[in-house]
Amino acid sequence: MNQRQKSADVMNALNENYFEVDREFRVRYVNPRCEEFFGMKKEEMLGEVLSELLPGSINTDIYNALIKAVREKIPARDEFISPTKGIPVFASIMPTKEGAAVIFFDIHELKETEAALKENKKFLDAIFNASMQAILLMRPVTNEKKEIIDFEIVMSNEMSRKWIRHDLTGERGLDKFAAIKRNGIFDGYKKTMVTGKPLDIEIFYDGDGLQNWYHITAVKLGEDNLVVTADDITDRKNAQEELDQNKDLLQQTTAATPDAVTIYDVEARQPVYLNSCLGEWLGYTNEELIELGYEGRLRLIHPEDVEKLLAANKKMIDVSDDEILGVDYRLQSRKGTTVWIRNRLRVFKRKTEHSRPTG
Repeated sequence: MNQRQKSADVMNALNENYFEVDREFRVRYVNPRCEEFFGMKKEEMLGEVLSELLPGSINTDIYNALIKAVREKIPARDEFISPTKGIPVFASIMPTKEGAAVIFFDIHELKETEAALKENKKFLDAIFNASMQAILLMRPVTNEKKEIIDFEIVMSNEMSRKWIRHDLTGERGLDKFAAIKRNGIFDGYKKTMVTGKPLDIEIFYDGDGLQNWYHITAVKLGEDNLVVTADDITDRKNAQEELDQNKDLLQQTTAATPDAVTIYDVEARQPVYLNSCLGEWLGYTNEELIELGYEGRLRLIHPEDVEKLLAANKKMIDVSDDEILGVDYRLQSRKGTTVWIRNRLRVFKRKTEHSRPTG
């Protein structure tokens, strides 16, 4: 087998399209893939002038590059648009002693995939940066023993940049957030990477210029990435603390008053809150009064007063929030004695501004 035959066998085996032209731009060789690409047999192409065989190629970028390769011996390697199919191809055009050799392959699927990836990345970036939470994509940094000693920040979103006032991408986690080593967050990150179990905590972060409550989550992504989110919940925590303090104050105040104080859920027909007075008057604990249920508590009311009390409760549905209704009725204590009650009813809360009261 001579050298030319060996070369032809190699060209025929290529997965890429390959053809050669002489100095007159006549086709002197095409491989099977090239026949398939142009939709012609080699017998139709060999010896034909390329511009006559493919008239649509004249004055195109790839044809002009071929002219330079043949006449000026200037090679080309670039992306072009196929003049016959209108799709992107990558071509290498090499000057030869006889003329030029062209090897090219279809990249339109690659381009479509790249475009889809870019669009997908654009969409993900929009979501990533639209989040009201700080989001970091991090990669573990290990020592020679494969132990995690730090995390490199691969991506940071707009909210994280707003908090820290610059882009954290490329920085080490412990360099920017040294406090995570002493407050347990770093150990939580490592545990998530090792076990795959997500981290979900609320913590007061004191350090690195921050003094706030945060809800922090960490989720392992693939084998080598960690997605961390942080949500500033300081306002919610402060509001909850204030609510708890007000609740304690309310309980202390109602416990000290000589009057019975009850918050009653109209829809559930169940007490939400009772101070100790009513139970002491009747000889029951608050828990026992609640466990009696609606029908059981009705049986404590004097039969002649049941309808009067139910009517007053029903009327509360339509009263204004600042209106106070009064009703006197009798209750029977555990010992069988009669206890007179003077009730003062007022709306405590509604589900919505104009809905019926819930308490």
